[in-house]
Amino acid sequence: MLRKLRFYSRLLTAFVTKYYHGIVTGMLVGAVFFIFSPKIYSLIVKFRSSSRIAVVGRYTLTDIPIYIQKQISGGLTRVDESGQAIPHLAESWQATDEGKTYFFKIRSDIKWQDGKDIISRDLNYKFTDAQFEYPDDHTLKIVLADPYAALPVSLARPVFKKSLLGWGEHRVTSIKRNGLLLDTLSLDPRIVYRFYNSENLAKMAFKLGLVDVLE
Repeated sequence: MLRKLRFYSRLLTAFVTKYYHGIVTGMLVGAVFFIFSPKIYSLIVKFRSSSRIAVVGRYTLTDIPIYIQKQISGGLTRVDESGQAIPHLAESWQATDEGKTYFFKIRSDIKWQDGKDIISRDLNYKFTDAQFEYPDDHTLKIVLADPYAALPVSLARPVFKKSLLGWGEHRVTSIKRNGLLLDTLSLDPRIVYRFYNSENLAKMAFKLGLVDVLE
């Protein structure tokens, strides 16, 4: 019995002596991982929880929810808490002809997300009974058939140069569709919207870990 113990003791000593550095390095790496892995995991979960969002409803590129559009671009105006239109892409505007003609002055310090200057000819809200004219690159003239005092509020809707190329904080990086309907819409920095036909499907995706947030 004592001979076996001495034999295993000498074997263990020889093994430790030969692989000392590797054993110490492995123990240090294991200790560091044990201490910091919960924090690393929580950071990963926190990051992912803000990036994959489920949206209930079927949408095309032309009718995505307005709150998503506003992350990608902005309008000539924006609406404050009191419901009044305030400058946004347009730095100022004035109404003439008893409210049937509007002149909007376009800011010159803002560019499209492709780096090109925003000029007045890029902007067309496709309103019925409205005529768009472009006196110069930074002036948009809108002529209405009848006076419409709420026009500046209506122009808070985001504008796009083409498809979903805007001038907002987030840029579209990937679009996946099933026919004309959107499946996923990815924005930079790292936001992914996934679209589902029903609330039940969105909840199932949440349970399966496919999304982190239900809108």
